[in-house]
Amino acid sequence: MRSTPDLRTRLASDAGRVLATRLPGHDGVAGSVAYAPDGLTLASGGHDGLVRLWDTAAGKPLGAPLRLGTGGVGAVAFSPRDGDLLVATGKGGGIQLWEVHDRSRPRALGRPLVSHDEQNVVSAAFAPDGTTLATAGDDGTVRLWDMTDPARPAPIGEPVDADASESRSVRAVAFAPDGETLATGGYDGTVRMWRFGEDAGRKDGTGIAPLGKPLREHTDPVWTLAFSPDGRTLASAGFDETVRLWDASDPGRVQPLGEPLRGTPRPSCRWRSAPTARPWRPRARTTGPCCGTWPTPPIRYSSGSR
Repeated sequence: MRSTPDLRTRLASDAGRVLATRLPGHDGVAGSVAYAPDGLTLASGGHDGLVRLWDTAAGKPLGAPLRLGTGGVGAVAFSPRDGDLLVATGKGGGIQLWEVHDRSRPRALGRPLVSHDEQNVVSAAFAPDGTTLATAGDDGTVRLWDMTDPARPAPIGEPVDADASESRSVRAVAFAPDGETLATGGYDGTVRMWRFGEDAGRKDGTGIAPLGKPLREHTDPVWTLAFSPDGRTLASAGFDETVRLWDASDPGRVQPLGEPLRGTPRPSCRWRSAPTARPWRPRARTTGPCCGTWPTPPIRYSSGSR
């Protein structure tokens, strides 16, 4: 995917269309959403502290709402292989997992963890094999968790500082498809690359180590990140109202690709694409206490993207 005038025109032309499906159910902002791997279930997390599961075909809720327990929800994510595990993170450093094989009857796994020095945990991502969870928060760190026993996630290595701003907040974390590379986005406007596992350069073979220097192209906080399916391209979006593409084929020497994509409104929530989505275009944004489903968000990587 490359920044071109045609791409920018097509992205801008999607504004102002009618929303396909609204999913009312949160009291206030629903700031995080995630699709299950099969694309048939959507999870939403709200500032009301609730997590809801939705049947995307019917546009209806599945079962009773789940509660994080420590406050507002900052992030939700499904395990990547079968989607049978759901994590929610949020206020007070809370991390809670559920077994969701039966979407209508989720089962809480253990008690909520309290981590990140009780600061908000605003982003979470599973490694591609589902055995590791990465979390990022308002304490300025990214942390890794061993998910061998989902009821008792165990910390891997030490927390790693990943933001140099006075606010000390890591807003986004994402695993590359190789499972050995991570990217983080900070309140300081940087994108940082990390190596995970035995090749990370740590004597104990655990945790993560930095790759290259922080990437400083955004002029405001970086809010969300996504790797292409082949891992060779990274997309970042920030409060500077730009989406930037990066050549990540060599994670230690990431380079910007073309000019930034501009003209998008400041982000108010995170977007996700259904894995099975057809290549349609979104119809509009919405405000208020609801989520929405579109056939696909404004920018996504298709299965054949590079």
